[in-house]
Amino acid sequence: FAFALWDAREQTLFCARDAMGVRPFYYHLRPGRLFAFGSEVKAVLRLRSVPRTLDEVRIAYYLARLVDDPGRTFYQEVHALPPAHAMTIRRDGTVRQRRYWTPDPDHELRLGSDADYAEGFRELFTEAVRCRLRASGPPGVMLSGGLDSSSVACVARDVLRAEGRGPLHTVSAAFPGLPEPLLQKADERRYVEAIRADGGITARTISLDEASPLADLDRLLWHFDAPYLASNVYLVAAMYRAARESGVRAVLDGAEGDIVVSHGGAVLGELAATGRWDDFAREVLALTERAGVPAQGWFRHTGRHYLAHHAERGRWIHFVRGARVIAARLGIPYRYLIRHCGLRPAVPDAVRRILRRGPREDRGGVPPLMAPHLAQRTDFRTRLRDLERRHAPTHFTAREAHWTSLITDGGSIAAVLAETNHLAAACGVEARHPFYDRRLVTYCLALPPEQKLHAGWTRMVLRRAMEGTVPDAVRWRPDKADLGPNFYRNLERMEQHHLDRLVTEDLDVLAPYTDPGVLRAARQRNDIDTLWPALMLARWLRWEAPADGVPPLIGTPETDILASGA
Repeated sequence: FAFALWDAREQTLFCARDAMGVRPFYYHLRPGRLFAFGSEVKAVLRLRSVPRTLDEVRIAYYLARLVDDPGRTFYQEVHALPPAHAMTIRRDGTVRQRRYWTPDPDHELRLGSDADYAEGFRELFTEAVRCRLRASGPPGVMLSGGLDSSSVACVARDVLRAEGRGPLHTVSAAFPGLPEPLLQKADERRYVEAIRADGGITARTISLDEASPLADLDRLLWHFDAPYLASNVYLVAAMYRAARESGVRAVLDGAEGDIVVSHGGAVLGELAATGRWDDFAREVLALTERAGVPAQGWFRHTGRHYLAHHAERGRWIHFVRGARVIAARLGIPYRYLIRHCGLRPAVPDAVRRILRRGPREDRGGVPPLMAPHLAQRTDFRTRLRDLERRHAPTHFTAREAHWTSLITDGGSIAAVLAETNHLAAACGVEARHPFYDRRLVTYCLALPPEQKLHAGWTRMVLRRAMEGTVPDAVRWRPDKADLGPNFYRNLERMEQHHLDRLVTEDLDVLAPYTDPGVLRAARQRNDIDTLWPALMLARWLRWEAPADGVPPLIGTPETDILASGA
């Protein structure tokens, strides 16, 4: 939710946004003179007295693929009310903003058995789905075949059956035209069919192997009021439109459910941080067996930091113990661990710079795509160091790390949810997120670590809770589809002229923000990961600052009203 209530007697406006930021709330404030608000940035910018000045700090973070502040937008004079916040504005100009909810990172739930934890999860999850099935027409679910969306679909189907409603409408994507090696990575049809086999579902599958990632781009940018990074927007938009064509207005989604339930990767960090390297190695090997990800990858992302931390603190006995276990159990050479996790972290930065051979540019974490003068204007290096300090996991327990992903990183979650909200509205439907139910979030955070990661199985409590509801082929699925191949293939195949334009016509509009040399080099080697954010930024900047100085209105008034009303 996002709402505002005017108290005429007290001459006070009270505003609030839901706990996870599913619904956006934007505003412009000049204390004592003007307070303007809306569910879209463009609504606030309609007022001639609200400047359209771009926020270069937000652009810098966009190029770094980060969100530094959930209250920041791409415009200096338009702000976002952060998730779980309320704000009171008085006529005299007094403004008070406060966080009204924060889950307790210290509370741990202790039940009698694994079955009890699963039962508690199932009860809350079922209610989270049930209350989001209320709709003026038939509800629908975005069904990918992954564990999260399948859990939403199966529980929704059972709730509708019990209430004498239904069937449940689902929309799924398929990529039948992909070459066989790519199809194996993206194809989830066998999992979707396993869900449909139990009945109670009216299913629709749309083929998207011929869809361009830039389909309807200008209109989407108009709805987002910002450039976006997600490479799957074109797929989601097509599925939302298919849902609307089927008469569905409320679409439930399992996206990012793994953040709420937690994959359990933070459990590995806690084991490493506390020196329980044998337990760490055992879980890593189990994960490797389940998901096929090399043990070296798990160590690099969840254990290396903590091993190096012992060296930085001079705890060499702890370091040697850990390095020996990692070398013996995970097959990472002991010499490599000594050099990269022991000696290198122990040597001060100043000494390392002296010992380097030849000149080397120190970008201080600034991404190559970002223009050096933008980094300087925004003091980006200092901002990045502050951000890294806030997120430093040295002391984290698994629960503290989970809490951080939900609350400290809540700006990233809210940004994704806001994009989803705008995208759904653009397609005439409403997106609903059962996993982001406040009750479910509180419960998952309080779970013991072994309910999140056990014997190499991630999201263990969800897998147990869905027994008898989700088919075992999906419930014990260790992997997820990779939709990247379709994106890369179609962008290169269908939109070469837009990629070429980046290093010709777009260089001028991008000059204040990106490094032209990096762009040219990326285009030469067809580095889509580097080109994509620049492509989105250039297209949005041309929409935001056209030659005649007047932003375009894309679409008819009727479609604009329809999109806003959704």
